[in-house]
Amino acid sequence: MALGSGCEVRCRASGDVFGVSAAVISSSRRSWSSCWCSCRSSDRSPRRKSFPPRNRLTAPPQTPIIIPPGEPIVLGYSGPLTGALSDETPDFAIGGVLGWKELNGDEIHGHPIDLVGEDDGGVEADIAITAARLLIERPRLVGVVGPAFSGAAAAAIDTFAAAGVVTISGSATRTDLTLSQAQPSFFFRTAFTNAAEGPLQAQILVDRLGVGNAFIIDQAEPFSIDLAISAQSELLISGWTAVRSAVAPGTVDFTSLIATILEIAPDAVVFEGFNPDGALLLGQLRDAGYAGVFLGGDALVSQAAFIDVLGGDAEGAIFTGCAVALSDDFTRIWSATGAPTLPQISLTGNTADAAFLLIDAVAEVAEPLPDGSLRIDPIRLRDAIAAVETIGWATGQSIAFDRNGDRMGQGTETGLVACEVRNGAFVELTS
Repeated sequence: MALGSGCEVRCRASGDVFGVSAAVISSSRRSWSSCWCSCRSSDRSPRRKSFPPRNRLTAPPQTPIIIPPGEPIVLGYSGPLTGALSDETPDFAIGGVLGWKELNGDEIHGHPIDLVGEDDGGVEADIAITAARLLIERPRLVGVVGPAFSGAAAAAIDTFAAAGVVTISGSATRTDLTLSQAQPSFFFRTAFTNAAEGPLQAQILVDRLGVGNAFIIDQAEPFSIDLAISAQSELLISGWTAVRSAVAPGTVDFTSLIATILEIAPDAVVFEGFNPDGALLLGQLRDAGYAGVFLGGDALVSQAAFIDVLGGDAEGAIFTGCAVALSDDFTRIWSATGAPTLPQISLTGNTADAAFLLIDAVAEVAEPLPDGSLRIDPIRLRDAIAAVETIGWATGQSIAFDRNGDRMGQGTETGLVACEVRNGAFVELTS
């Protein structure tokens, strides 16, 4: 199909979505963060409102999903749609949905595909669980892309699984998210994990930079602690010194911490947290005279929230979890939506790939019934995703899952690359 043909934007309004007569999405970050693209035939007659034949929050997970005749298949997205976290994580699932439709057509057995979302806050458990329940209760929901952040994923995984809703995250990297799932598991991820990112950080510090000791800082929350432990453990195994400390999220004055750092005089400072805290820390470190290596994880990779804030102080900072090359089709489709410039993080393409392969699996298992409705078995859908062996549409990288739902592969095979700030831009570090 031609991009934009029969497309409309569906936006949040009081916890719901509504159709907006528009072919492209506003370039405003605020508008983009709360909108989803819904492509369907522009001459389709208005649909009658339908209601779910069962309560998926209480029904057994194996209960079939029935899509009534002419009604859309609903794909969900769970992520931060408002607030600071939404600025750098627009719904990349839109690109995957549009890419699938361009290659395969707008419908599956005569049923359009809608993408709708709920704001899960990113890190707050109660908001994430509420968002999960709202998605589960949505009529004709077949699966969810996300949750986007590890905190929300940890809170919502069991809620989705109990309802038989498959979720695929392209960006939740906390190591333990997949490890405690009951079998069969319903949570998968196309993202790499902190268990892989920490060793890459250690490898850069030791092999590339010759660092002998590092000062590692987390933000006293599970994602940040997990990544800090992963990096520290690898450094200690390599025989290097790695001291850890913690600061509370939202800290703006790092004077005491910086005094400790200057006293220890490490070769490198590693910050395993989020912006704006990371940018504030580096700025204050440079002001205090620290001239050593600064390394951050994927949560810090941001042109707007890091480089633009720090200016020259950002030069030379090193990061893991940076952008990988994306397919021409993805960048073309993303640009055509009028959406914001792609953030420089690897999780962009992984999220688009998650949406693409979820729709592909739905198309594989959906059973058309004589009356025009569709029957989708949640267990068969889960099994189809578990058996995936494919090349990501957005990333061009191989995707397959292990028994836990983690993506198989190492390093760049999973979109895990490092970069450095040079002349005000992120530049990939090559071996």
